[in-house]
Amino acid sequence: MGHPFIYEELLHDFKPPNDPHAKVWRFMSFAKYVSLLESQSIFFARADTLADNFEGSQTRRTRELREKFLGSLPKSSRKWIGGGEIARELTYVSCWHLNDHESQGMWKLYVDGVDGVAIQSRFKALEDCLQTDSRNDVCVGCVNYADYESDQFCDDWMTPFTYKRYSFRHESEVRAIIFPRNRPDSPPAREDLQSGLPIKVDLSALVESVYASPYSSSWFYDLVCVVSQRYALQAPIRVSNLRSEPVY
Repeated sequence: MGHPFIYEELLHDFKPPNDPHAKVWRFMSFAKYVSLLESQSIFFARADTLADNFEGSQTRRTRELREKFLGSLPKSSRKWIGGGEIARELTYVSCWHLNDHESQGMWKLYVDGVDGVAIQSRFKALEDCLQTDSRNDVCVGCVNYADYESDQFCDDWMTPFTYKRYSFRHESEVRAIIFPRNRPDSPPAREDLQSGLPIKVDLSALVESVYASPYSSSWFYDLVCVVSQRYALQAPIRVSNLRSEPVY
């Protein structure tokens, strides 16, 4: 896809889903939805601002083996080892949920209060929209899950951002990542840090449907419709399937 060779080499475990057109979801507050429409951008959060403090970290097993193998590597290869603790401040992430259906768990986790929305897209549409950004190299794939005590994965400064602990498997995460172009050797100056990066996208190509929170009132659905129309978003606005009435 035109990515630099380093991504092809180091991120061989960061793969698309089996079905490239599988549904992906982004759950958000109404304020963030309005920001998405206003900016016409996906916001990528800086990795060290995410809730999981294990972002960018290695497994204990990998760290234990580092010293054993580091001396056997040529000097030209040693520069790729480790560095995740510094890369956390220079790596930016947008998190999505891979699922054929809505997820009540994701609504509860990622929508503050009752007034939120979920935008539903497809993996390929998300990937294609982000490849149009000429200033950044955006990698998109499925997060891998591991035991951070006993498992081992590649000991470089990029791979750890494509893994999370087993306790997060319920998130079934698809992740879009913007890495620094080169391995960072020292932390950036505090004044140079950005809280995140907005990446312009074609929302008409990205958003297939918008769902109003199942916990919201009927007036909120109407508000989502009005605001979406104001920004000329053509995607259908749907009532959450979780609002359906049972039959007996």
